[in-house]
Amino acid sequence: FSSGEVYGDVKFDQIPISEETFGYLDPIKVRSCYGESKRMGENICVSYFHQHKVPAKIVRPFHTYGPKMRLDDGRVYADFVANILKAQNIIMNSDGTAIRAFCYLSDATIGFIKVLLEGNNGEAYNVGNPQEEYSILNLAEIMCNIYPEKGLNVIRQNKTDDSTYLKSPLQRNSPDISKILKLNWKPKITAAEGFKRTIESYNL
Repeated sequence: FSSGEVYGDVKFDQIPISEETFGYLDPIKVRSCYGESKRMGENICVSYFHQHKVPAKIVRPFHTYGPKMRLDDGRVYADFVANILKAQNIIMNSDGTAIRAFCYLSDATIGFIKVLLEGNNGEAYNVGNPQEEYSILNLAEIMCNIYPEKGLNVIRQNKTDDSTYLKSPLQRNSPDISKILKLNWKPKITAAEGFKRTIESYNL
């Protein structure tokens, strides 16, 4: 299991990002530890496949979410789910313009299994849903609109200084899934439906 983070900071005209596209990762930036470690893990898998014939296949998930995910894991959409569950307005601490593609867990899981059973050894496959690409602000609005009876709103405010917050340098991050589509996989769940299922999973 790798990540879409391995691509680093790619040029805007290279998005959606194919498996052959790579951008810049600054190794002395603290936030690069995740992407760099995933790159290293991929290379180890490929090396063991070529040298020792260990069957290894790589998936690169893009912003996967779903039922019972930890609400304190630091991801912005987990924060949004927590807000909805507590009937709180969503407070935006950024301009919300960053764009991401959101893939529901059941779609992603089927994609993982497809790669495991039918993918080629020593190769990587993007797993994500480019059809459900939204800005963070749009996503917050979608989440509030799932339950209009709650009367929740998105409130934008300036973020106070927080040395623990490591902002992503990527303005837009979305996968090209042409390769995995050839394995007869296609995501189906919209963000509105997927986040509704996610929110309701905590009330079961």
